[in-house]
Amino acid sequence: MMIDRARVAAAVPNYVLGEDLGAGAFGLVLRAEHRRMRRPSAIKVMRARDAGGEWIDFAAEARLLGSLDHPHVVRVYDYVEDDDLRLVVMELLGGGTLSRRRSRLTPEQACAVGLAVAAALSHTHDHNVLHRDVKGDNILFAADGTVKVVDFGIARVFEGAATTASKVVGTPMNMAPEQIERGRLGPATDLYALGSVLYRLLTGRPPFDPRQPLHVLWHQQLSAPPPPMPGVAGPVAEVVLHALAKDPAARPPDAVTFATALAHAATEAYGAGWTVRAGLPLHLDDAVRRAAEGISLGGVRAAGAVIPEARIREAVIPAGDEPPAATGSAVAAGDRARRDAGADAADAADAADGTDGTDSDDGDEDRGVGATRKLAEGGKPDLWGGAEPTAQGLARLRGTLGPDHPDTLAAANSLAVRLSARGDHRAARALDEDTLARRGRVLGPDHPDTLTSAHNLAVDLAELGDQAAARDLYRETLARRRRALGPDHPETLGTANNLGIVLGALGDHLAACELGEDTLIRRRRVLGESHPDSLTSAYNLAVRLSALGDHEAACELGEDTFTRRGAVLGPGHPDTVKSAYNLAVYLGRLGRFPRAREIGADVLTSRLRALGPEHPETREVEEALQWWADQEAAGG
Repeated sequence: MMIDRARVAAAVPNYVLGEDLGAGAFGLVLRAEHRRMRRPSAIKVMRARDAGGEWIDFAAEARLLGSLDHPHVVRVYDYVEDDDLRLVVMELLGGGTLSRRRSRLTPEQACAVGLAVAAALSHTHDHNVLHRDVKGDNILFAADGTVKVVDFGIARVFEGAATTASKVVGTPMNMAPEQIERGRLGPATDLYALGSVLYRLLTGRPPFDPRQPLHVLWHQQLSAPPPPMPGVAGPVAEVVLHALAKDPAARPPDAVTFATALAHAATEAYGAGWTVRAGLPLHLDDAVRRAAEGISLGGVRAAGAVIPEARIREAVIPAGDEPPAATGSAVAAGDRARRDAGADAADAADAADGTDGTDSDDGDEDRGVGATRKLAEGGKPDLWGGAEPTAQGLARLRGTLGPDHPDTLAAANSLAVRLSARGDHRAARALDEDTLARRGRVLGPDHPDTLTSAHNLAVDLAELGDQAAARDLYRETLARRRRALGPDHPETLGTANNLGIVLGALGDHLAACELGEDTLIRRRRVLGESHPDSLTSAYNLAVRLSALGDHEAACELGEDTFTRRGAVLGPGHPDTVKSAYNLAVYLGRLGRFPRAREIGADVLTSRLRALGPEHPETREVEEALQWWADQEAAGG
């Protein structure tokens, strides 16, 4: 579309025009800045006549769109008519389009985008406005990562349940059947398009190949069921495919219903706290928010599936397209949910689990002493003769010593540690439940060995996704250990650490932060400020502070932890590198992009050397560096 910039400048004299931001069938978008307010803006310039020369009445719809006020809808500042030009002045969004970011989103982030767009559509539908062209290019990100629905150029005001399309408009591959057939359009039409967008975000391809001839594409959209969604969590796929139903009446009746279903499905698939790990600011209806937080209608927090604790990193989650501060999920860096066991078994579990906690999608946390490792039952004899614990060996001990003999129970505990280290958490749970019951009966509920079994069972529960049950058992065990061993005992502090991890995974960051502060103070006093366990607690506390929005405090603590780890462990140690990465994320959240990029470049060098260029964590850092560079260039 050719536009005379001098005419545009004359039509909006209060704005200084900048470069072209993009062009489409309906107009051109220019960067601009208000002369007096210095407010960055975007000006969309459109012709008042269509291709056939007929006048298009934008005024009523422009007024209506200007009245929309929702955090996930682009804000319209002004509307100007000048002869055959129509100009809409709106907020400038510097975070790029969903189409550009699509390949870098995690499943959690894709679902968060879905919730944000659904919230925007719910608001516009409440004002009787259909978008009619929901697609990746019309979903943008603000500098802080907030999702915004834009480009209502073909939006349609509707009354009641639906409106009839006078002609086919929209993006072919996202069009609902009724839109293709010029039928009755309603909110379900926009939800179909959103379903198509989410299908592509989650699978990497649209439901139907848009490269086909248009008549073939539309025939498939009208008659063929969308293909299955391989690799996508079942509950999430079910919600998306529901939105792609051919019959509008078979789709969710409104955007809130769709969003609530998607939030429940994502919580079931990715575990409580998934919206925090996604790292995108969300402004949701109360019902949707409760579903996303894993809270049932009765107010009880649901125990959704979670990433196994050995891989949870209660981590730093970037806003917008910011790097997921690692690759995985919530991170608990530092103390991995320790399992109490003989020292040899604990070491074996460490070896099996790895000590660097490199599996998170949201900001790394150390696993420290061992996310699945059990605290040592010191002084126990080696009942296995140096061999690996086996079910057959345990059966022999039960036959010779009896099932309740302390040595038999110690052997059972050791075997459970081995099972957990290999990932067989269900078998470990069954064995720990039996051992806990026997120890409680024989030794009493507050005996240190009984508390070891309780702690270990809580680890199993967290590994298997029952975070709520793990939280309750950790709380009980922590209270008993404080009473039996004292508040500063290493095993007491290990349980406190693990409880903080679970609280964070459940989204209770305030409680996790309070407990983390207490644990850090005690570990520093007992072990010293530079002890690995103290640094683990400091690392985790910084993550929780950032989750609560106190990025300045997180940055200060993260810098200290990074420095100490470098001195104690060495600059190339995985835990030091993780601390550096999270520090860079904190700096990015504070808008200190040059420093974030400087540290991030060092992290990239370390990960290239240690992991190689194709490793997911190496790619994460590359994406993070690009994101920070984009934000700095945009003046974010």
